[in-house]
Amino acid sequence: MTRHGRAHGLLLIAAISAACASGNVIEPPAGDSPTALALLTPPSATAQTGAPLPTQPVVQALNASGEAVAAAGIAVAASLASGPAGATLSGTTTQVTSADGRAAFTTLAVTGPAGTYTLRFGAPNLAAVSSQDIGLLPENPFIPLTELAPFRYFGFAGGLYPGGSSVPPSQHDSVGRERARRIQPRDATGAPSPSGKYVLMSIGMSNTTQEWCAKLTPTDPGVAGGPCNPWSFTGQAAADPAVNGSTLVIANGALGSQVAGDWDAATDPNYNRVRDDVLAPQGLSEQQLQVLWIKVANIAPGVQGPGNGSMPAAGSDADSLMGRMGAVVRAAKVRYPNLQIVFLSSRIYAGYATIQLNPEPYAFESGFSVKWLIEAQIGQMANGGVVMDPRAGNLNYDTVAPWLAWGAYLWADGLAPRADGLVWRVADFESDGTHPSDPGEQKVGALLLTFFKTAPQAACWFVVGRTCP
Repeated sequence: MTRHGRAHGLLLIAAISAACASGNVIEPPAGDSPTALALLTPPSATAQTGAPLPTQPVVQALNASGEAVAAAGIAVAASLASGPAGATLSGTTTQVTSADGRAAFTTLAVTGPAGTYTLRFGAPNLAAVSSQDIGLLPENPFIPLTELAPFRYFGFAGGLYPGGSSVPPSQHDSVGRERARRIQPRDATGAPSPSGKYVLMSIGMSNTTQEWCAKLTPTDPGVAGGPCNPWSFTGQAAADPAVNGSTLVIANGALGSQVAGDWDAATDPNYNRVRDDVLAPQGLSEQQLQVLWIKVANIAPGVQGPGNGSMPAAGSDADSLMGRMGAVVRAAKVRYPNLQIVFLSSRIYAGYATIQLNPEPYAFESGFSVKWLIEAQIGQMANGGVVMDPRAGNLNYDTVAPWLAWGAYLWADGLAPRADGLVWRVADFESDGTHPSDPGEQKVGALLLTFFKTAPQAACWFVVGRTCP
């Protein structure tokens, strides 16, 4: 084949690929007999064992000049070319080319050990073609929810929001922006006042209070007269000149050992503690609290917790936690009548845990609890306010609940870098492998600070000089 002919063929294949991507159909020119095969659409570079490849391959017949050729009726067979022993290729492994010389596969799936595989595509009397490496993932992979789509974890889809997306649907997003516009300085009675304040506060357990405030001493509550550590979220926010320091007050309501069940009723002692020990010493009232960051968990799931172990068991800890979080946000709305927005986060990595307080997979699966809760509110409001998920209960943001959305997503699979580079090292944890060390608290604090400075439902009241669109 001449250099010109090879280049022409490659350009034609590229043009066909672009046309396929745009939905246009370009008929390949009629040529002489086919002599080889080429991958017009390569299979996806990552797949999940036993599941159809997210991107199914399309093979094109070529002539001796490397040009796409219209040749119908060629039986193209797919097979495993390389990979760990014992793997199988399933689905319809033979496809016949259509009039344009293309064989499109639709159901190919590799089942086998995690590792690297390649596929081979061949036909009688034609030069075969092999795929690029395909990284095969386990059946139920530990992948951050933000990167799990298009794969599944025990059949459950990833993404922070419905449809595998990590951004809220447009209608839910619009409501959140409108609720952000309602956030304004108020006096202690709750009346709007230019000289008033609005409060952003944390609710949760030991990890929550450590990441939000990181107390300077074991007895320091991290509130009035007791500054938070500089590497915590509150400490980083206090040192950032971009953060509103005039009308915004960042308070720490979270406290060690206060799990989800300690916040799920408006009469729980925690709410009086927050009122009397956190807000009042700073001259603040419950009527001024307008935004919450909530990060809660059940204690010792699988051991003494209320759930039935890990997913996919019916009534799993993830199911139980979702229901309790629904009760928490309703209780918070009762105690804080001007509460507009709740940002929720799930737990950090717990693969180094040396205690049964909350090890993996429960830390990872708590992300589904948050995901399902927010999706329950989205579904309910899209259904005219009718409750769609009985686990969550009523989440109507026009009556009994605040608007719900994800805060910073904090989980990454240990030393496996997330797309944004986040990893969790042993040094990021205390000796129990569960509570964050100073470096771990700093990581979460930085993630939270970035979130509040950039999220459209937060930046407009969190950052100096911003207005809510």
